[in-house]
Amino acid sequence: MKMKNLILFLFSTLFLIQCQKKPTEKKVTTQSKTDLSAKDDLRRETIDYHEFKADSIKNIDVSGFETFTTHQLNQFKIVTGYYNPVDGKIVPPDSENNNGRRLLVLDSQNKILFKSIGFGDIYLFEPHFFKNDHNDKIIIVFQIAYEYFMGAEAFLIDGNSIKYIGNMDIESNQMELPMTNVLKIKEADRKINFTFETDSLLLQPGSKDIFIRNNGTKYVYENSELNFYR
Repeated sequence: MKMKNLILFLFSTLFLIQCQKKPTEKKVTTQSKTDLSAKDDLRRETIDYHEFKADSIKNIDVSGFETFTTHQLNQFKIVTGYYNPVDGKIVPPDSENNNGRRLLVLDSQNKILFKSIGFGDIYLFEPHFFKNDHNDKIIIVFQIAYEYFMGAEAFLIDGNSIKYIGNMDIESNQMELPMTNVLKIKEADRKINFTFETDSLLLQPGSKDIFIRNNGTKYVYENSELNFYR
């Protein structure tokens, strides 16, 4: 009996020793620090737009439409002008509240794909084209003027989509320097920012003429809306 107890004691002791030698299993979850996905990187990256010259074209004929500027832009024809009145009267598609200089976007067969609202009887409706090196977006900023520069109208071409961005009722503080000469466009985090490289600016030119210091003044296009910040 004593021998049996001794054997059991020795066996138990050996078992405990083996258990102490056995390393404890510990589940460790390692979470490696990964970079943002390529999609998120692109969304957050600051994309600079630069102005470029679109090719001028000729022989664009749109019934009843007086053309001023005509450009080829990828698969689109970018045409500015106005619908001629008949016998001095406004005729469709113009109306009392929608007439004057406007943008038409045509396809290769001169079919109208997009028609902007009319911006009235302005003297200047000059297109400036901006693109970037990261995506196929193109922004057209139309410098407008009567006897003086009075802001701009902006449009976005994104693939086959053509949208009106909105009006920027702002100018450089120098009468001879149009806003498009100091305009900078950047895109980041799904926002398009329109900023101005000048110390001071003129708000509501031609109506209220409010001079302000440029302390980060900008327009931001986000979620299909253009908002002003000063």
